[in-house]
Amino acid sequence: GEPVLESTAALEYMKTKGIEHEKSPRHRKEGNGVVERGVRSVGESARAMMIEGCAPEEDMEWALRHSVVCDNDLPTRANNKMASPNAIWAGVPTLPPCSRLMRAGPLFCLAYPLVYDAERSKHEDRARPAIYLGVDGYSAFVIRDLRTRRVYYSSDVKFYPLTFPYRLSLSPERRLTMDANIAGARSELSNAPIIAPGTVQAAPEATGYQLQEATSQQLPVDNAPDTPAEPYANRIRQP
Repeated sequence: GEPVLESTAALEYMKTKGIEHEKSPRHRKEGNGVVERGVRSVGESARAMMIEGCAPEEDMEWALRHSVVCDNDLPTRANNKMASPNAIWAGVPTLPPCSRLMRAGPLFCLAYPLVYDAERSKHEDRARPAIYLGVDGYSAFVIRDLRTRRVYYSSDVKFYPLTFPYRLSLSPERRLTMDANIAGARSELSNAPIIAPGTVQAAPEATGYQLQEATSQQLPVDNAPDTPAEPYANRIRQP
C-alpha cells in the first residue's frame, strides 16, 4: 500500500492539525533544519553548563535534560517571543516561568537539601551537602548527595549559586585558569558587535581565548599537574 506519511488519511489529518508535510531524502537528517537547530541549541547550552560547573562527562545526561527543560520554559521567536513551547502545547496564550527554575541556582552548584525529622535522629545534620542536577517534572529538585553519591528528589533545598563542588577537585592553578577562560569568553560575548541580518562577515582567525591580566601579575598557564584533592564533602563546611 501507500507509505504511511504519504497516505491520503495521513495527509488529511496533518492538514486539520496545521502540519506542513515536507519531504526529504532518506538518511539525510540535516534536511530538517528546524529540528537540527533545536538539537544544536540544546547541545550548546548543555556543554556550557558542563564547563561552568566543571562537571565530569558522565553528568552530560543531566545537563542535556536541564537544557531541554529550560528551552521549553522560555518564549520562542516563532511567535514573537510571546509564549513558551510549554504554553503552546497547553493551548494557552502564555504561562508564567517555572517557579522552581527561578528559585534554583545554576546546574551543578552546591545545594543543601533539608533532611526531614522522620529521616534523621535528633543530633544528626538537618541538611547535607549535595550537587544540584536540575528539575524533575517541575515538581522537585534533583539532588546528588556528596557523601553517598545517591541521587534523589527534594522540594526543600537551599542553593549556593557561586559555589561549584566539582571545581574543588582541581588544583588551584587549573581553577584560576578555568575561571579566567570563562571570564574571557563572557567578555568577548558582551563586547561582540551586533551583526545585521543578512550581513556576511569574514570569519576571524582562530586565536583562542587569551588570558587577560587582571592585576600587574600574569595569570599562571594551565600546565600544572592536578594535585590530589580531598573528597568533596570533606571540603565543604556545614551551614
